[in-house]
Amino acid sequence: MAETNNIPTRDVLIGLIKSIKNEAFQYPLLFAWEKYKYGAHWDFWEEGHDMFQYLMFEAKIKEIIPQLIDAINIQKEYFHPRYKDVLSVYVKLLQDLDS
Repeated sequence: MAETNNIPTRDVLIGLIKSIKNEAFQYPLLFAWEKYKYGAHWDFWEEGHDMFQYLMFEAKIKEIIPQLIDAINIQKEYFHPRYKDVLSVYVKLLQDLDS
């Protein structure tokens, strides 16, 4: 997913959501899953999962995503092998939230 103009595919999102274990970095991917109408965030959570942190993320999404982008850029070699895909999803989300 090289270009940020394109909506991430369902398969790209599934792969990223399942491979990233840190929930803070997972939340934008789950939000994208919903925004691009692939399903709901609970598609990936077990019953009883605490949603409080996700709801807090949603409330401050435009503030949090740039912070996550900065964190990835600082330590990209340690973050995730597909960090460019993650960044593309984050950037696309920000563009779509602003439009």
